[in-house]
Amino acid sequence: LIIYPNGKFEIQFQSLEKIPKKGLVKFSEFKIKSYDFLIKFKTGKRAVYEKEFIKAKHSGYTDFLFENENGEITEGTYTNVFVKIGNHYYT
Repeated sequence: LIIYPNGKFEIQFQSLEKIPKKGLVKFSEFKIKSYDFLIKFKTGKRAVYEKEFIKAKHSGYTDFLFENENGEITEGTYTNVFVKIGNHYYT
């Protein structure tokens, strides 16, 4: 869903390839900037994510994970990271 400043919107979709349930992941060398305003939102600005996803696949990994400049895990190229502590999940 793309929402424009004038209030109009556009719906786009595409088929996802079959996502493996198991695989190897590795940390990307690219660091996410925690102070980037857009990091708090889902945006269409995905060039880095797409580039790193292709690099991961060509390197034999299912996904690359990102860290920010503080060493905090943020997300994957197309995945979210969940941690289970006790009976609760956190992302």
